[in-house]
Amino acid sequence: MQPKGAATAVTTDASYYHTRDREPPLPIYLGLMTHVETQKFTLVDKLYNLGLSISYDRVLELSTDMGNSVCAASAAMICLAIDVITKAVNFLNQGQVPVLACDHPLNAIAKKIQWNFPTVYGEKKLVVMFDGFILSLQLSRH
Repeated sequence: MQPKGAATAVTTDASYYHTRDREPPLPIYLGLMTHVETQKFTLVDKLYNLGLSISYDRVLELSTDMGNSVCAASAAMICLAIDVITKAVNFLNQGQVPVLACDHPLNAIAKKIQWNFPTVYGEKKLVVMFDGFILSLQLSRH
């Protein structure tokens, strides 16, 4: 018990306000939106020091986590698409190698799947290529 008038220590550290187990949504939103709009880490850190935003390091961590979760979801969807396309091609023309045409980001994910699972999705079982629009753009540049 403290006597009346005794000074108490006031914590002004921004980490006191923002712990990961009790992270409020407004500072997350302000940190992410400030970073997206300005790309200035100093502004995000100033808002963090004022207790209004999450830190710049946390912004980068969250954006990385979001990107990884999107890639994981995309990889699962591409695996499903490959399975469906393979079944359809085998039903219509047994023995033909299926072809998957997709844009840059999905092509990169599909190629990664092929390299990581060569027995199931390998290059002998499936052809992955850029779609016609991307190919025509590349050819028109040269």
